[in-house]
Parts: sequence; C-alpha cells; structure tokens
Amino acid sequence: MASIPQEFIETILNMHESDTLDFKRDQYPFEGAGNEAKGELLKDILAFANAWNTSDAHILIGAEEVPGERARVVGLSRHLDDAKVQQFVNSKTNTPVRFCYIVSEFEEKSVGVIRISRDQRRPIFLNNDFGRLRRGAVYIRRGSSTDEARPDEIVRMGSEAVSTATPSPNVELGIGIPVTREKLKNPIQVHPRLLVDPPPPSPEERAAAAALIRQWAQEALCSPRQIDGHSVASYREENASRTVQQQAALLVPLGFYAKNVGQAAAHDVRAEVIIPKSKELIVVAEPDHPRHTKPRLAVHINYPPVKRNDVFLKDLGKEFLLELQFGKVQPQAECWLTDVVYVGATSYTEIEIPTRTFADNMSFAVEGALVIQFLPKEEIYVPKKLSEL
Repeated sequence: MASIPQEFIETILNMHESDTLDFKRDQYPFEGAGNEAKGELLKDILAFANAWNTSDAHILIGAEEVPGERARVVGLSRHLDDAKVQQFVNSKTNTPVRFCYIVSEFEEKSVGVIRISRDQRRPIFLNNDFGRLRRGAVYIRRGSSTDEARPDEIVRMGSEAVSTATPSPNVELGIGIPVTREKLKNPIQVHPRLLVDPPPPSPEERAAAAALIRQWAQEALCSPRQIDGHSVASYREENASRTVQQQAALLVPLGFYAKNVGQAAAHDVRAEVIIPKSKELIVVAEPDHPRHTKPRLAVHINYPPVKRNDVFLKDLGKEFLLELQFGKVQPQAECWLTDVVYVGATSYTEIEIPTRTFADNMSFAVEGALVIQFLPKEEIYVPKKLSEL
C-alpha cells in the first residue's frame, strides 16, 4: 500500500502552489455529486498529468495555503476511494492516467494526497464532454492555475509520445571466453601462468656436472660449448624461445561481445575500452601475441564467424584504448568479436576499465565499467620448441 512519509508532507507544507503542487482545504465532491462538481476533480488530475513536470505532482487535500507562511493542516472527515476515482477518471480519457489517492495522518489529523506521476503518455483529453469540461480539450497546469494547452504544446506532446513509443536499441558490452563463449561477470578473474625457473642445482650437483663436461670435452677433443651438438647459436635460440614462452604463458585470451537488449536493430555498433597502464600489466591484441612471431599462428575459434570484426589497440601514453567494431546487432541478439585481446600480469593486480558503447541510431552512449582481477599461478618452466606452441 502506498504511503507518504511525514518528512515529505512537512516539506510540501513549506512550499508554494506550483505546477507540481496544489492545496485543497476541503475534499472534492464525488459520491452523489453532479457532473459539474465531479468535473473539478477530473480537471485538476488531467491538468497535472499534462503539465511539463520533472517530478511527480501532488494535491494535498485537508490543508490550506497561507501566503508567505507554512500551509495550515485542517484535516478531513472523509476520503475518496482510490479504486472508484481510478475507474471514474480512466473511463473518460483517451489514454490511462497514472495517479493514486493516499490517506495519511499528520499532526494527529487525517489528510489525503493525490499523487500524479510525471510519466504519462500525453496529450491526455476527454473522449466526451463532461460537465463544463469539453471533449478533446487538453487541460494543463501552469504555475498555480489551470489552462488549456496551446496548439504548439499539443504538437510537442504528440511528438514525444511517438518518440517514446518507437522501439529503440539498447546495447550492453561484456567480456567472455572466446572459444566457449562463456560470459564472465564482475569482478572478472583471470589466472595468468607465471613460468618460473626450477630451483638452482646444489654445489655438489654443479661440481659433478662440470667434471662430466670436462671429461666429455677431452674425449671428443672439442670445445665444451659444442658438446652434444649444441652451439652458441642454438643456446641463444633456446634463450629466445624461453622468453617467448614465458611471455605467452602470462597472457590470457578475452573476447568481447555486444548484446542488444532493445527492441530495434542497432546499426554500426562500436565500443571504447580504456585500460590504465601499470608496470605489472601486459595488454596485446591478437596479431601481436608473442607466439605469433615465430611461427605466425592464428587463433582457432570453434564457431564459424560470419565476418571478421576488428579490435584496434592504441597506446595513449598513460593508458591503452581498445576500439571495438561490432557492426549491426539485431534486437535481443549478441555479437562476439572474432579478434581476441590478451591480458596478463606478473603479480596480483585489480584494474577497473571504463567502457562506452555507441550505435548510429542510439541517442546516447551506454557507459559502464568492468573490473578485472589478475591472479597469477606459478609453474615450473618446462622448455618447448616454438613449433609446439
């Protein structure tokens, strides 16, 4: 059941009548009243419903305005029946009116409050004449008085009703796992593999290995650096391979998707993602992944992409900018990018990345924020050939 806080009544008692507030000392005539008398209630509700308000309007019944002072509460001995008033008003208008009648106690007196929602489908008018009220007339509240709306105001109301009724797109941006399309919720947790070198050999193990190498060198009459087919060049190659493998293990693939939760197709959907820089954080787009350098490998997605979408990574100095291109997204559908973004961190890190999503036929950008927590897991480094990655 609706209620009115005591603090709110105290607040409006200290306000003046306006296009969102009216005081009525006496209750509206209703039960057993004629059309002209009941028309007063009908006209006031329509006027507030059609007004250019930025908040709900209220009619406080059982209080009278005192110029320059706080309104005086006089109380009521009878109240309107909300259901009957709802039926009375909405049986006579071209479209339903959103309002309610609320009984409240204040200063040990009973008062009534009619709350008229600002969210109305205007213009609202009568389908037929009623008492002194004319069919088709659009009554509107201006300040503390009621008037008929001008033609230009009625046109403006109608255009707002059309724009409100027209379906529009509403696109949300999300992150998931590219291969499985599993959607990840905030905070997004990723687990980079932190490859660490095995524990160093003990002095005894090191001395035994050195003696064995000297023995093999004397028997083969060759340099220790060339023993068992290894050369300086192959040693450098292994070192490079180790660096690539450690960098690649740190990076976790993330995919972006756009979901249109609106009722109309979104055209040329694109998004911007801002990633703040830090010394622990690594961010690369798919072509720049370390394992793509030698040899160049493609990321295989287990679903057939309709077309290749693009991810552009830009370095803005203190932050990275990801520009995502989704194209057209149908209503109630989602579009996944086929390009992949890789992120990693060498230690526990939590970052918040602001996002903005646009479409040609969306009147505003949808802003959001994603939180990513990096939880690295240490693993002993096991050498592999680049061709095995």
